[in-house]
Amino acid sequence: MPVCDHLKNGTEKEVFEETGLKLDICEPVIYSDTYVPSHLGGDLRVFINLLYLIRTDTEVICLSQEHSDYGWYTEDQILNLPLTPYIMLPLSKLLQK
Repeated sequence: MPVCDHLKNGTEKEVFEETGLKLDICEPVIYSDTYVPSHLGGDLRVFINLLYLIRTDTEVICLSQEHSDYGWYTEDQILNLPLTPYIMLPLSKLLQK
């Protein structure tokens, strides 16, 4: 099974466990790996962000204990959220397609 299929299947499972949503992951999937200076001794850390455009048939959310809030946003609202550049750059590319 290709790596992208493992990531999509794992994401679908994790989202269901944490929200109760059954979703359909649409393409494209953006992988963004970023090297960010750490505040601990100048070490570098690697962050990998997986951003998916998804569809779901329900708006009912049942959050797991790991989460306290959620929101539904339009594309314009997403682009105006106070997100770090490491998230905003690939997210804006995803939404422009």
